[in-house]
Parts: sequence; structure tokens; C-alpha cells
Amino acid sequence: MQAKTDRHMRGIDVSRHQPDMPWEELKAEGIEFVYIKATEGVTYQDPKFKEHYAGAKRAGLKVGFYHYARPYNDPRLEVGNLLETTKDYPHDLPYALDIEVNEGRSRADLTLFCKLWLETIQERTGESPILYTYTSFAKSYLGPELNRWPVWIAHYGVDRPGNNGIWDRWAIFQYTSDGGLESYNGRLDLNVMEADFMSKSVFPDVPNNHWAAADISWAKEQGLLVGDDKGNFSPDQPVTRAQLAAVLKRLKETE
Repeated sequence: MQAKTDRHMRGIDVSRHQPDMPWEELKAEGIEFVYIKATEGVTYQDPKFKEHYAGAKRAGLKVGFYHYARPYNDPRLEVGNLLETTKDYPHDLPYALDIEVNEGRSRADLTLFCKLWLETIQERTGESPILYTYTSFAKSYLGPELNRWPVWIAHYGVDRPGNNGIWDRWAIFQYTSDGGLESYNGRLDLNVMEADFMSKSVFPDVPNNHWAAADISWAKEQGLLVGDDKGNFSPDQPVTRAQLAAVLKRLKETE
């Protein structure tokens, strides 16, 4: 996996364990994004979710939401909890699944849970989500089929995350939980992000790090391109003459 550098975007993630955040000071110190815990399991909502959201938005930070998984549940019900909780709160970053406890489940069971959770988010929102986990947890409990989605990897005390057996590149890297910022004295997770992850894909099968992701998103927003009946785009398939004609017609209509 790549090492973190000064060129990466700096961010934090927060929950009820960080009750009072100096959002403006964090922004001034160079923090650009925040992932906020919204939900856990099927019914739990983080009590600081709304307060954190309002403060981060006022400070001008990019905001994403994460969900803490309890893999003994039906993942589709857990997705329902997250989407219902966040439906009135526009976000800038893709939804994140936080998987870091196995609850006695096998690798196959945990992998299936994550796969169903991530696919359900895609089907219900059209967004490509991200999976958060630790290097050691991924090696022990997760399967290679999850590399369809980008990873937010946690590995402390290093500049380059270790091999996890699934992903060879991270979108977000959580490198410490000890903070170290002048504007906040408590324990705080610090992260860096690849800049190309900032733009969410409007098609579930277009990775955020695809070379044309931003162009595809723009074309969708302009009404020039549509997906198939399942909402997918198939970004690397050849264009037929019929598809080209349809795009040209839509382009003419937008003039």
C-alpha cells in the first residue's frame, strides 16, 4: 500500500466519545474532512451525530457518515438504520461501513455480511461506499471479494499500512488514535485521504478512483448519460452506435 505524504488531505473521525469539538480551530489547523458516526447495528443512533454534523458543516469541512457494524444482524436492516438516520443530512463523502468486531462469526460469514451491506447501499443510493477496517482484522476475517470497494484502512504507528491480503491501495488511511493536534487535547483518530476519493461516484460500478470517475459523474449530472436497468454504468465496456446516438441526442437537447 502507498505511504502517507504531505500532499494527502487531512481528516478526523468522531462519535459521542468526542463530545465537544473546536470545529473552526480544526479547520484552521488544516483538517479538511470528517467522518461522523451516525449509527450502529439496527436501532442505535449516535447521540452526538446531529451536533457534530452542524458544527463540521459550519466550519466548511467535507462530511461523511460511518456505520458501526454488528454482524449478527441482517445487514440490510443495518443499512436501513443508517439511511433513515441520515436522510435529511446531505453528505460529501461516501457512506462507510465500519467492520472491526467478528462477534464470533467466521471469515465467510463476515465477508458475506459486508458484501450484502455494501451492495444494499449501492442499490438504495447509487453511491459506491467504502469499507473501514484494521489491517490485522482484514487479514484474519475478510475475503478478497471485498476489494470491489475502496478501503479505509487503520494501521497505527506506521507511515505505510502493512499488507492485508485484499487491497493494495487505500482511499483513506487512519494512522493514529492519539490525536496530536494543537486544537484538540483528547484522543482523536487522524486520517489522510487520497484527493480523488473526494468525488462520489453516481454509479455503483464506477470506483471513486477510476480515471474517468469525475467525467462520468459530470455527464450523468448533465443528463447526457444513463445507466442500465440496474443502475450500473459499465465504464470500461465499448460504446455501441446506438448508445452514441442517444448521447448525442441528449447533448443536442441541452443546448
